[in-house]
Amino acid sequence: VGGIVGNIFNKFSESIKATVSQGFEAVKTYELLEGNIAMLMGQEALRADPTLFPNALAAAKAMGGEAEKLLGTFQKLAIESPFTRDDIAAGFRIAQVYGFSTAAAQRLTGVVTDLASAYNLQGSEIKDIILPIGQMQALGRVQLQDAKQLSQRGILVFDIWAKKLGTTKDKVQELISAGLLESNFAIQALVEDSEKLMSGAAT
Repeated sequence: VGGIVGNIFNKFSESIKATVSQGFEAVKTYELLEGNIAMLMGQEALRADPTLFPNALAAAKAMGGEAEKLLGTFQKLAIESPFTRDDIAAGFRIAQVYGFSTAAAQRLTGVVTDLASAYNLQGSEIKDIILPIGQMQALGRVQLQDAKQLSQRGILVFDIWAKKLGTTKDKVQELISAGLLESNFAIQALVEDSEKLMSGAAT
């Protein structure tokens, strides 16, 4: 009997340790997310006004509260959607890294979260969708490989752009191949069309 009780106690103890360890890991992950987002928000603030803070670290510290609020928004969206907060935040960070403002990154992340939900994609694919959009943003024009990456996930970008331009999908591909489809137009058209058709799909 003593051996059985001992085994039960050991298993219970191991379960408690595992739960505590997972709790610490969750806290570390949250703090890392908050820190990364605050750093990028701080860099954005410094680009807008270099005199606002003495250095990047001070800017990041000042943005800590805003980063925490943003993660709270992502947590709420995660509760209402099939995805985790980390999935959503990872997409947001990719958008930040590629130069989207905080407001634009948040809007884009919301749109892509709805798209991912509507197309029954995995949470990890949120960042995979935002990545080629970010590459368009950084380059200033659409590359065919980025457009195809989006198409492969079921996002009808060629149809969206053709409709917006009043032309054919073949013509859109010609414009892309010639480097003539600007990213600002392409991203705005994609976001607006997705908001119109997919808004709220994740909740």
